[in-house]
Amino acid sequence: MENKHVNMDKNLQKKLIEALTLLAEQKGITKEEVKNYLIEVFTKAFNKTDDWDYKNPIEEADVIVNLDIEQGSIKVSKRFEIVNEIDPIKKLKQLLPSDEKLVGKHLNVGDTFEEHIDLSKISQKQLQHIKQLLIQKTREAEKNKLYQAFSSRQGTLVNAKVFRVEENYAILDIDGVSIFMPKSEMNPMERLQQNSFILVYITKVDPTAKDAQIVASRASAFFVSKLIEQEIDDVGNGTVTINAVARQVGYKTKIAVSTLNQDIDPVGSLIGVKGTKIKIVQDAIHNERIDVIPYYSDIKKFIATALAPAKIKGIKMTSEEEGKKHAIVVVDDSEFLSAIGKQGINVKLAAKLTGVNIDVKTLSTATEEGIEFESVDVATGYGTTKFADRKHSDSNRGLSHSHHDKHDKNQHKSSKTTSIDDILNDETDSDIDMSEFGKRK
Repeated sequence: MENKHVNMDKNLQKKLIEALTLLAEQKGITKEEVKNYLIEVFTKAFNKTDDWDYKNPIEEADVIVNLDIEQGSIKVSKRFEIVNEIDPIKKLKQLLPSDEKLVGKHLNVGDTFEEHIDLSKISQKQLQHIKQLLIQKTREAEKNKLYQAFSSRQGTLVNAKVFRVEENYAILDIDGVSIFMPKSEMNPMERLQQNSFILVYITKVDPTAKDAQIVASRASAFFVSKLIEQEIDDVGNGTVTINAVARQVGYKTKIAVSTLNQDIDPVGSLIGVKGTKIKIVQDAIHNERIDVIPYYSDIKKFIATALAPAKIKGIKMTSEEEGKKHAIVVVDDSEFLSAIGKQGINVKLAAKLTGVNIDVKTLSTATEEGIEFESVDVATGYGTTKFADRKHSDSNRGLSHSHHDKHDKNQHKSSKTTSIDDILNDETDSDIDMSEFGKRK
């Protein structure tokens, strides 16, 4: 088969460099990077050999590329060592003294010879290979730039434009970059509108991924915690810490908070007077219920609080299952449904929040099965914000931190959760004592 040649003259070389430079500018790639890519591409192209054996690979040829972007010129040469006997592994970089390339050169064994490659006579096959390599390198460079631009945004909230909405996913746009949001990361309570702007949480930035390189979410629990961090000053400035968050998107989010400042009620700081602070967050997630509870480093107290509004009788910690702690929680028969919650959501969220597998049993069942459990006291602390004429109206204040167990003795007076729904449903302003909420130094 005839191997056609292409006249890659200086004019063609210049056009190639100009086209690559323009493309690089559009993709945010520097001239120095373009130069390095061209050198790498030409080096690989002139190392390609038809008799390559992947089982017994040979050393690459010593290819030298001199590139002048300003002048638009490319010079390529191969360097050889002159030897008495060719090493099969080094055959691409060695020549015998009798090789026709050395005729009239007066070189001896041990000398080196540099052969200039006439680019005006390269084969069509080599040109095609160069083209493929350049496309590949440009795409790699674009991915790297994409990663550099968005790596710092992973785990943050960004404002994105809805570019396209499909049945199982949506494509968003941020500064000309496509962001993928699968259906599993969407809020089922909302309908996205094309060309509208939405706030999303960046869950993944992976330039090596073959599919979606940047993934966003509005269903993640971290979407809610970041919203709170953004909208509520005490969380944003670090005064109040979000220790754990769990979410069943479209239904409920549970958040556990603490502070090291004894003058501040962490739960009240998030909720605000009459729920004014947390309502901003709730509005952003289509009135999804948000339960804010005090955090305990004592796992039993934390479990008891996480299962609120249910009141528990006691807890028995059992052996770990697959590296995860397990607890049997005993409640009065009348509290069972409250502990489990609608569709089991309350207990599922409590398990996610605490990191413990939770098995809820009624007192009658526990008695029949002979389960011995330990009562948990979560009724000690500084004070309670009272809501008049409410069954589950206690707003809890507390002090705890996962790395500061010395504060446990000063923790929370009540284990009851405070929900934005509970607060907004109470219209008796004069009966509500808000004096303990949002204290600051």
